[in-house]
This record gives sequence, structure tokens and C-alpha cells, in this order.
Amino acid sequence: MARSEARQFSNSDTIQSVPMAVDTDATTLSVSTSSANVALPSAPAVRVYCADTVNIKFGSSGSVTVSTSTGFTFEVGTEVMAVPKGATHIAAIIASGTSTLEIMPAQGE
Repeated sequence: MARSEARQFSNSDTIQSVPMAVDTDATTLSVSTSSANVALPSAPAVRVYCADTVNIKFGSSGSVTVSTSTGFTFEVGTEVMAVPKGATHIAAIIASGTSTLEIMPAQGE
């Protein structure tokens, strides 16, 4: 069985690293220059992938929106992140062009 591991960073923050099993059922969100959102999978954590830099924001309803100056910048690649308490949706926007955000449920092992 894999174990969790705490890491201490120079600014005194401690982040708990927990091994994750990723589900293969992805939810996709078409991302454009207009904010769009999609319901999150029912899981304590999600694996998010995008081939482009986008801004994302978690929200507690299907009316959550994000702009290119709000939420947080999600750089190209994949991240596993905890779903914030009460969040049911994720919104995304891109500064120019289009992209696709993939969201998969992830479960701690």
C-alpha cells in the first residue's frame, strides 16, 4: 500500500502528498474566450488536463463563471487537485483560441 508523504517548503507551507488512483471516465469542457462550466465528477479529488493555458474556477452551482483575470491560471499539463468543499462545477476560459479541459475523478489509495 502506498503511503502519504508531507513535504515542507521554504515558506513554511506543508503540503500533504497522497497517492491517487485515477478513474478513466473523463468529463470534457470545451474552452473558448467565453466562460463555460461543467459539473464535476463525484470524487474528493480530480485530475485536470489541458493542452493550453486557461483560467479555471470551482463553484457551487452551474452558474459559476471565470474570466482571464479571475480564478487561477492553469498551465499546460496535468494536475491532481482536491475538490473544494461545496464545489459542484468547474468553469474555464482561454485568452484566445479554443481548447478542451479534461476532468477525471481521482480517489486516494
